[in-house]
This record gives sequence, structure tokens and C-alpha cells, in this order.
Amino acid sequence: MKNENNNPRKSNIIGICVSQLQNHEVSGLTHTIYQCARANGYQVMVFGCFAKMDFPTPHSNGEASIFENIPMKDLKALVLMGQTILHRELLLRLRDEAVAVGTPVITVDYELDKCFNIRLDYLSCFKRLVRHVIEGHHRHNPYFMAGYKGNAFSEERLDAFVEVLEENGMPVVQDILRMVIFGESRHAVSVNSGWRGQTIFRMRSSAPMIQWHWR
Repeated sequence: MKNENNNPRKSNIIGICVSQLQNHEVSGLTHTIYQCARANGYQVMVFGCFAKMDFPTPHSNGEASIFENIPMKDLKALVLMGQTILHRELLLRLRDEAVAVGTPVITVDYELDKCFNIRLDYLSCFKRLVRHVIEGHHRHNPYFMAGYKGNAFSEERLDAFVEVLEENGMPVVQDILRMVIFGESRHAVSVNSGWRGQTIFRMRSSAPMIQWHWR
């Protein structure tokens, strides 16, 4: 959408709130948004940091202070990169501050009330990947780890994996669905060597992980 600045109170500046900028995918997506905004006549202010914000520390609190200096009333819109800022209360506060002064809020890959929510289509890409492995490389015994049980992205990937298998006439054997639950300690390390005698993964976590084994 081209910039049509009919409100003299508002500038043509779009603010972007983002964290984990050291992540290549995050910085790449931020740059894509920047390029799109510039191509449509907007200027961009990036309020970024590097901490995940999932656990408060003096360091992360210091980084988060950058979000206290956003001129909400002067922005044309505010973009929240919700999947990068793992602090829901902070996201809610930023949304409320923007909405209070009439600045529209756009969330990317995250859902908040009172916002324009944009969800990225990971699922179609993942289905194409699975089809490529099965149909392009003719592999009929793929091994698949979906991720953490209960996580929306993990469950969607699992459903997509099963869907592509069924499309190709491959049986879905429910009794080979396994969950691996790691130790209670966050520092526990589990090594699964049950797949053809090879080590499959090493992971530090206490959450259950969905695994599919296909022979």
C-alpha cells in the first residue's frame, strides 16, 4: 500500500519492534519489511535488541529499555515481531501504548487482539519439502521429529507430514508414535541411539518431543 499521509499529526515513519537480531532469519525478515516499506514511500525506525526476553535479567532488562523510547503518537504504524520478543507482557504494553494514541499495530507471526495479525505460511513450505523427499528422492521410510508436543507449530508439522504420506499411499502406523520425555533437570541430556544403531539427536530440554519412525 502506497503512503497516503492524510493525517498531519502522523509522520510517514513505521516503527519495527524486534529482538534476537543476531538470528539470520530474524534480521532477514526485518530487512524485507524495511525494503517493502521504503518501496512504498515510508521511512523506518527499528527498535531492536538481541536478548530473547523470555527470562528477565539485568542484561535483558537493559536491552528492553529501548522499547521505552518509541514515539508512538508520531508513527504511521507499529510492527511487532512477536515471535522474536518472548515476553508477552511487553508486547501487550507496546500494543496498548500504540492503540491509545491511534497508531495501528501489525503483528508478524503472532496474534494479539486489536492488531492486524499476519501469520507466515510455514506449512505450505514444509509440505513441499516432505513431498520433495518422498516424490523427488523416492524415499519411503522417512524419519521425522516434529518438535515439542503441544506446540502449535509442531502439531501442524506433524499433521502435514501425515497428510503427505497419505497422499502418497504410505500407511500411517499410530503405534510407532513415540514421545521422548527428557529428565526433569533443564541440564539433562538424552541421547536416542535406537534408530539403526545411530545417534539421532542430543538435546538439552525437559519438554516432550514428538517423534515418528517410518520403516
